[in-house]
Amino acid sequence: MTKKKQGPKSHFTNTPAPAQRELTVYSNGFAVVQEWRKLDLSKGLNQVLIDGMPHTYFANSLMLFEYTGEGDLTVVQRSLRPANLTPDALLSKSVGQDITIRLHSGGGKQSTIKGELLAYSGNKLIVKLANGRTWMGNATDDMELGELPQGLTNNSALDVEVDATTTGVYQAKLLYFAGGLQWNAFHQAVYDEKAGLLRRFNCEVGVLNNSGTVFGQAQLKLLAGDIGMQDAHREVMFMAASAPAGGRAAKSRQQSFESVGEHKLYPVDGKVSLTHGENKEIPLFAATDVPVEQEYYLPYGVARQHGSEDEALEPVSVKLKLVNNAESRLGKPLPAGRVSIFQLDSSGSPQFTGAAQLGHIADGERFELSLGTSGDIKAERCLLSFEEDQPEQKRPEPPRPLRPLGGPDVGKPRNPHDLLRHDVISGEESEEEEKPLYRTEVRAVNIHNFKSDREVSVTVHDEFPAQAEVKVEGEHKFEGKSQTAQFARVTVPSKGKVTLKYTVRYRVR
Repeated sequence: MTKKKQGPKSHFTNTPAPAQRELTVYSNGFAVVQEWRKLDLSKGLNQVLIDGMPHTYFANSLMLFEYTGEGDLTVVQRSLRPANLTPDALLSKSVGQDITIRLHSGGGKQSTIKGELLAYSGNKLIVKLANGRTWMGNATDDMELGELPQGLTNNSALDVEVDATTTGVYQAKLLYFAGGLQWNAFHQAVYDEKAGLLRRFNCEVGVLNNSGTVFGQAQLKLLAGDIGMQDAHREVMFMAASAPAGGRAAKSRQQSFESVGEHKLYPVDGKVSLTHGENKEIPLFAATDVPVEQEYYLPYGVARQHGSEDEALEPVSVKLKLVNNAESRLGKPLPAGRVSIFQLDSSGSPQFTGAAQLGHIADGERFELSLGTSGDIKAERCLLSFEEDQPEQKRPEPPRPLRPLGGPDVGKPRNPHDLLRHDVISGEESEEEEKPLYRTEVRAVNIHNFKSDREVSVTVHDEFPAQAEVKVEGEHKFEGKSQTAQFARVTVPSKGKVTLKYTVRYRVR
């Protein structure tokens, strides 16, 4: 009987903790992990167990990016082993090893059982003692075993089969994706309305690790922008405390940035450790005395017919207009995130007065921050009157029909003028076209300024049908790049009211 030929056996090796690790976290809820691992390999096939992998490792994402060593390496296959270190698994894998069991009884008495673990089932142990006898009893809370058996880990591990052409020590740079990691930017602004400045404009980031593993002393980088990966994160909210009035604001580190393709990358200075479940708060940058322009504006809305029961004043919206450049004491890409806006009360204490959502802002870009609505500036839109009319139209003369002239060219056009009318059928009267219908509306916007200390300028937005004729009464005027969406600026004195009245005429059909 011939023996079945067996394939070559794999050399088993555990990799130590990574000597160097880089973590690039994306706001979409995942990260790219790069780490240098030491591989002690034999020539031929090696079974390499990469311990400490995140539970949220993305299948098929491992890449052997580069390596140093004498020979050539080829990754044959790999598989993810979930965390499997449990008391049952440890006892089952420890059969054949030495075991020490301490039995405690009443009165503080203790006895010790030492020997070789022969079998384990349920909660029962069978141990071969040194004198050759066999002991059987229950597992206790006080037992001692030898070294941790191979294949057991309290973290997920990646089992990689590597083919090496030469025995030796290799330094391999591995790259893989992991979920459960994300970052969010949080901005804080302290607005001084009288000075027209943001006395402080800070950005901090919260980095959340729910990957199931610890990333110790890693180089952390944050990449901003949508790269097409599906969101896999949950919202993280926190707010940094503001400096007390009259005190000095704590300085924040000014992190650098760089462009990677169409996205912005923010490397964090120094090394960062992230334990599982931790939300690390990291200052990104801070600016002071940023100039802003405040604007009151009334967004487009439907006018109520004058005299209707639902007439009511609506609050006017408020926003801050900024420029992200060096002249405005900014001048670096701003990551998207929530902006918490504070204003100082009469005692100098900051009060939270608004929240805005900021998109990704490029260096040199103009942007706005919404402050919500004003309690002192209000307005009402009114439709004062409307009418519809159908103006008389002069009916065009129908084209002359072609007539045959006789001879061999009967029915054929003789000149270009006739050629253009070749398909006109003689003697048929065209149907009468429907008259166009026009609508004329008289609209008014009443703006009230209940402030007693100053006048305000309000920007009124409205939308008009294409090719509409708009006539404004008085000194005001509508302007804008679009013919259908325009705005007018109205100055309202303190404790006063101003009416913007205009007529709109447009074709209905």
